[in-house]
Amino acid sequence: MILWISKWVDFRVKDGHRAIIALMPIAMGIGTGAQLHQPLAIAVIGGFILALPLLLIVLRWTYCRRS
Repeated sequence: MILWISKWVDFRVKDGHRAIIALMPIAMGIGTGAQLHQPLAIAVIGGFILALPLLLIVLRWTYCRRS
């Protein structure tokens, strides 16, 4: 069970980091049409930045409560 949670968390963290890195040029306004999508990219990056630590804390807390 712990190994499965470890792999799942690792996948989520890596996926979140990849999405943040992929959205950085749009958030900085680089590229054609990026200024139109810039607010959305900033909001999505903010959501990932808030969600990743929350995921790690809540998942660990719920697992400790179940054990």
